Amino acid sequence: MANSDYGKVNSGFGWRNYNGGEHHPGVDIRAYLNDPIYATQAGVVEYIGPQTVGRYTLNKITVTNSDGSISGYGHTGPIAGLKRGQNVACGERIGFSDASGPVDAHLHLSYRRSAAGPMIDALSNQLHSVSRPGQ
Repeated sequence: MANSDYGKVNSGFGWRNYNGGEHHPGVDIRAYLNDPIYATQAGVVEYIGPQTVGRYTLNKITVTNSDGSISGYGHTGPIAGLKRGQNVACGERIGFSDASGPVDAHLHLSYRRSAAGPMIDALSNQLHSVSRPGQ
């Protein structure tokens, strides 16, 4: 991937022509394998582990943000020592991009205003958590 492609949206929120057409409940942001992933808001780590989506399984970290919203970081391996129930600060490193699922490394960022609420477009609600080392 060209450096100019890094951090760009690879697949946006909503309908896409992938696997015969499907609703994409998040935003895919281009990243390199093992790039750091940072919390987009302060909150508490609620889940670390595999999640099955359709016919694929990916690694995921879920954070309940301090405002009650929920951020999901898919295709993401946790950093050593990250634990469920741990408080994280906005901008704190929580993981790294991995290649879990059917495609190359990237960040699948999802967002809900509440636990019972629908997924909404993360680009319209928060800053994003991918950055290249040294930037």
